[in-house]
Amino acid sequence: MDDSYPPSRDAGDQPPDDAFEPIHIETHRDLRGQIRAICKRINARPEIARRVLVNAVFAFEEVGVTLSDEMRAHVRKTLRWPERLETEKKEARAELLREHGDVLGKKVPRSPDARAALLFDRLGLEPERPEDKKGLDRKGLLRYVDRHPLVARLARYERAARGGLILHTRGSYEKFKSGERRHRWVKAVRFKV
Repeated sequence: MDDSYPPSRDAGDQPPDDAFEPIHIETHRDLRGQIRAICKRINARPEIARRVLVNAVFAFEEVGVTLSDEMRAHVRKTLRWPERLETEKKEARAELLREHGDVLGKKVPRSPDARAALLFDRLGLEPERPEDKKGLDRKGLLRYVDRHPLVARLARYERAARGGLILHTRGSYEKFKSGERRHRWVKAVRFKV
């Protein structure tokens, strides 16, 4: 049974790769002016629409849209660090340092060993697992959020500091394109403006 969604089309039903006139985007104004045409192209190819979540820049290329180097950087930055998330990160950091600067100093612990030193040496929390004493990754930090207000604030900051959409490399994108990798959690994506 074929579990692909949406149902596969016959080759004659899909527009050929070169069916679209090229669109070159130099500026943000160009992007805004062409966004409807780009969405229409992406929506016409559901398999490409899903790959926008893997890397929008590479998906744009598949539908004939090329971006200047400046716009490639802009699109990547905007997807990785949306304005809302950037604001949340700054606010979480400021709140963390304002409320717990006496313990933290001026630096937020970002490495696993610095997090462990903060929780177990400075705050005196007991490790739930022996390996936690050596280092705490972001997931490990979550086990301690209910044990101290500083840890809850630190976890909030860490979530914002991770950024938004993770953009995959060209090699990874090609694996999604060939079917070697799949989005098991996304069946369909549609864009509208």
